[in-house]
Amino acid sequence: MQLLGLETRFDRSVQTAVAYSGAALILAALLVTFGPAAVDQAAHSHLQEIFNSHGFVLWDNSWYLGRYSFVNYSFAFYVLAYLLGLKVVAAVSVALSVAIISVLTDRYFPGSFPGYRRLSLMVVPFMTLTGAWPFLLGMTFMLLTLLVYSARRRFLFAVGTVLVLLSSPLALIALILVVVAAEVTNSLGAADGAWRIFIRRLLSNYYLWVVAALALIQLLSIRAFPDHGFYPYWVSDLIEVELFCAICLFLVPKGRRYSTGLRVLIVGYGLINVAAFFMRSNLGSNAARIVDFSFPVLVALVSLRDFRLRAPVFALLALALIWNLMPLSQIMSVSIYQTSNASFWEKLRPVLSRSLVPGSRVELVDTANHQGDYYLPKMGFPIVRGWFRQDDFPQNALLYGSPPLSRKSYLNWLEGSGASLVVLPPGPYDFSASAEANLIASGTSGLKLLAHVGESKIYLVPGSPTVVRSPGGAYLPAKIGFDSLSFVAPKSGSYTLSLFYSPYFNVSGGKICANARGMTTWKISKPGTHRLVFGLTFGRVASVLLGHTSGPCS
Repeated sequence: MQLLGLETRFDRSVQTAVAYSGAALILAALLVTFGPAAVDQAAHSHLQEIFNSHGFVLWDNSWYLGRYSFVNYSFAFYVLAYLLGLKVVAAVSVALSVAIISVLTDRYFPGSFPGYRRLSLMVVPFMTLTGAWPFLLGMTFMLLTLLVYSARRRFLFAVGTVLVLLSSPLALIALILVVVAAEVTNSLGAADGAWRIFIRRLLSNYYLWVVAALALIQLLSIRAFPDHGFYPYWVSDLIEVELFCAICLFLVPKGRRYSTGLRVLIVGYGLINVAAFFMRSNLGSNAARIVDFSFPVLVALVSLRDFRLRAPVFALLALALIWNLMPLSQIMSVSIYQTSNASFWEKLRPVLSRSLVPGSRVELVDTANHQGDYYLPKMGFPIVRGWFRQDDFPQNALLYGSPPLSRKSYLNWLEGSGASLVVLPPGPYDFSASAEANLIASGTSGLKLLAHVGESKIYLVPGSPTVVRSPGGAYLPAKIGFDSLSFVAPKSGSYTLSLFYSPYFNVSGGKICANARGMTTWKISKPGTHRLVFGLTFGRVASVLLGHTSGPCS
């Protein structure tokens, strides 16, 4: 029969893929239904709430002192989640990925998963506990695109590449890497050492032009909507990735038709991680995500190399399995469940509603499951942080110990963030919040205890900061909208906003610019009520692409 223009046979290979896909679907469904909240689930719940209420609004004042939403992250995931549900999309993505991996490896790497070794694919459902759900969807579309790519279906390949781009930029990088490795290897073989022929084949290659076009679109998007932060790449992650690449290179079988292509792919992945380590970007340690699939990858390479499961090989695979099953540790933590439900956070609403200074934010000491980052903004309380680690740097770097957290630095940070209340829930905490929780618990933070609500404590920040500071340094009340901000200016002058600047801001009067911290300075010429709102136009996007972002604040 034909499926998407591809000749398919319901042979034993497909039957096996369907069986393992069904098992993966059941396991993933059980994990997302009965397991704890996934690590990144708060971020997806928050963005899904935005989409359900406002559609694809590209600015969000409720997290991180203002940030771009959806763009350069994912569009397709939240559309499908709106139709099917977040957890359904995650579970189905896992099931489809397992099925396509099974089919592709049988077709192009026969012998990679003989017998019981195909069970190694059952670690993929545990990826749902990390909450990297848009990436899982992007990987599913990537694998589907590789399936049509293998059949040389040009139009379907282009469609698939667009779907990957709309789902996950990280998955797009993976697709580009695979296609480039395959086409470069094929062109080298066809050129037979003739470099002119090799270059000519590359320049006329349809598939390379498609991925190059999509890469360009992604780069233009990053330029048009630049983030104010970056995702750190820790040295330990780089060592882990490069060690994984070195082991994979050693395990690649010699003399097979796919050997050169696999080596190019592995070396390319290692180089991408080196580049991500030295370049500050949103990619950072996210580039290491492929290592989360290390167990099935190593099982396949060991099988292709026909190694027997002797002690060194068994130890290697055991370590990879333990690493890939690390998300299971969340299930063992009983205390993480209590902050995972809405009722826990709903208890805070009365105190926050009557005590939060108009125009200020709440600083939530972040828990390990980050669920408060979803529930507090949902109740209408903008928070200082959220759950996108890339938005923590450099703005919130002091929470990570750079520089070390002290009473003075902490209070200055709270004031600069426009926070008038601090919520300290029970742990366990995210590692970035441990020092903050310890400082508050020590009683030396300078905060004043306002209320006990169950196991949580709510504190007042001295001076009752807001997001608007007048020319004389006084904090002014304001109204923080989803993508807007308004306040009454008592006089003309320069007002400092604890709001990241965007070139897409429109103001009712005066001029705005980005100050040295990347925050918004608003020069107002007449006293009265003033309003700032995010507004996107094609003309403004074109202007930003040409480099016109913000005038000088002087």
